[in-house]
Amino acid sequence: MKYWFENLYIRGVWSSSVFVEVDSEGRIISLVADLDPNGIENLKKIDGFTLSGIPNGHSHSFQYLMSGLTEYSSRGINDDFWSWRESMYFLAQKLNKDQLFAVTYMLYCRMLECGYTSVVEFHYLKHLSSNLYSKLQSREDFIDSSLESYEVICQAADKAQIDLLLCPVFYGQGGFGQPLSSQQEKFSDRDVDTYLETLKEFKKRNESRPLSYGIHSLRAASDKDIFQIVEAKPDSSPLHIHVAEQLKELEECKEQYGKRPVEWLLSEVAVDSKWSLVHATHISEIELKGIVDKNINVVLCPSTEANLGDGIFPFSDFSHQSGSWCIGSDSHIGMNSLEELRWLEYQQRLIHHQRNPLVSGDKEHSAHILFDSCIAGGFKALGRETNGLEQGEWLQVQVYDKDHELLEGVAEDKILSTLIFSGPQIRPKQVINKGKTVVEEYRHINLGEAKKIWREAKLDAFRKQNHS
Repeated sequence: MKYWFENLYIRGVWSSSVFVEVDSEGRIISLVADLDPNGIENLKKIDGFTLSGIPNGHSHSFQYLMSGLTEYSSRGINDDFWSWRESMYFLAQKLNKDQLFAVTYMLYCRMLECGYTSVVEFHYLKHLSSNLYSKLQSREDFIDSSLESYEVICQAADKAQIDLLLCPVFYGQGGFGQPLSSQQEKFSDRDVDTYLETLKEFKKRNESRPLSYGIHSLRAASDKDIFQIVEAKPDSSPLHIHVAEQLKELEECKEQYGKRPVEWLLSEVAVDSKWSLVHATHISEIELKGIVDKNINVVLCPSTEANLGDGIFPFSDFSHQSGSWCIGSDSHIGMNSLEELRWLEYQQRLIHHQRNPLVSGDKEHSAHILFDSCIAGGFKALGRETNGLEQGEWLQVQVYDKDHELLEGVAEDKILSTLIFSGPQIRPKQVINKGKTVVEEYRHINLGEAKKIWREAKLDAFRKQNHS
């Protein structure tokens, strides 16, 4: 396939009249700017302003079903992350295989419509029948049950045509030094050996699929469990973990280990550039410096972190120290990729009482700083050392309508700023993923089918019945 892009943003620069050829897998064979398209046969012309697709560094697909259903508080109840978690547990107990597929398929279609072309699925909902866990006895039982859920996620990603990094998550205890509760049993791997054997079996069956290791959090895995997983993980594989999201978690970690969560990881575990720390909300200056020094990636989820009242990551300081980061939609209470970037920066304006707080030195445009860093960190979260639009990589792009009234006549250095800071009214008109058009005229090509499957799984009734 041969494409010609009227305007394509590549590593900080807008290029015009860009010719891109891709192979049968959708990987870029050649990329040439300022090329006259006349006379080139079988050329697909893409007008408008085209950006790289954005990697979504953190997703719990089943939580999309909760969107908008927990935005109330009963009188006398202190509503916070921990009370929200009870609602999440309730949902997790109810979902079956067909429902998980339906919600994941729909979610991934919507992600693509929002400009996300890759996703890290931080997956811990493993046992998909409400009464199944009580019947699991042998290691093989746990492996088979977990693999079934892995395949559901992969099938949904394939149907939606999104680039997936499956990140099965080890979940071994209910809190620091606590056994799993009955509500958490559907997340259980039995033990680390079973978790590792499940990953091994999955790779055996799916050799071409990328796979990440995952640890839910310090509170959900003992120190021995963490050491064993890190020891077993190949050096080249990424590893994702929730960390330092809540103040309560911070205090419990200090009681258990005598150190803050990130402090403990940095001092006790062989953490390196293959790691992605999700949230890392409550960190000290020393911890921040340690993350930067070790080139560890941080995954920030502004809309979810705001919705749950997590707190605000010290993003300005991290950015000025050239820390590696990306964004994720997490619980999917918000899913507009550019809006996540906007609010990440707006949080810092509110804290520092300053406009454009990320700008320094020769970096003058907040939008360029946000987008370029997000793309680099997003591919890092996927385990890929790339900036995306280069030879050998998949063609993954989102296209914006040049005729939108806010984009007409805008100077080149203000285009990205307009896209990010003008609000959610500007959405990608077209998305190409792995060389194929998956969103056309703002709508995913399979949205009709996804809606049909959603309805057949009775997810609308599920929302109405269980959260009225």
